[in-house]
Amino acid sequence: LLIYDTTCRRIARYSGAAVLSVDYRRSPEHRFPATYNDGFAALRFLDDPKNHHPVSLDAARCFLARDNSGGNIAHHVARHYALCHSSFATVQLAGVIAIQPFFGGEERTPSELWLDGTPVVSMARIDWMGRTFLPPGADRTHEAADASISSPVAAAGIDSPHFPPVTVFSDAKDLVVDQGHHCRQRCGIIFVCPKIWVATP
Repeated sequence: LLIYDTTCRRIARYSGAAVLSVDYRRSPEHRFPATYNDGFAALRFLDDPKNHHPVSLDAARCFLARDNSGGNIAHHVARHYALCHSSFATVQLAGVIAIQPFFGGEERTPSELWLDGTPVVSMARIDWMGRTFLPPGADRTHEAADASISSPVAAAGIDSPHFPPVTVFSDAKDLVVDQGHHCRQRCGIIFVCPKIWVATP
């Protein structure tokens, strides 16, 4: 949580927006769906005006934003929200901003093959993170990981009118850039990849 504290403070300062930074549970101690549940609980927290003290919040213009695995979490929290939108009194999701969101299927994409071994992230590390987050026995075709599959479970909520607009930012040399493109194709979102191309739905 402290890693992002400075970034969150800058966003709040220069945008004039209130920023709620969620300290969600992490794997390997807490597997799927703990992180999604914590993200959704944050929306429930915002939905209660009693929790808006000491500032007045406009919960009808709420954005979810994060990078990497947090981009994945924001996507799935938005799906969950869309499925039970009527149970919220004040929160309305206006959009999702996913920066280099972390998705992945069993089949290796060209970017995963080409960029494997780059600093910080390797496919071996990504595979390990998947094994420690997903339910025991699950592979990367699980709904939490693969944004390109046509599973009804993974697609639930995306077609809802309450599923918010999504913008994905991905770096041309990001190992999972192709997975972000798959996410765009699936959700009809805006996808921005510096130095390569810009596509809109």
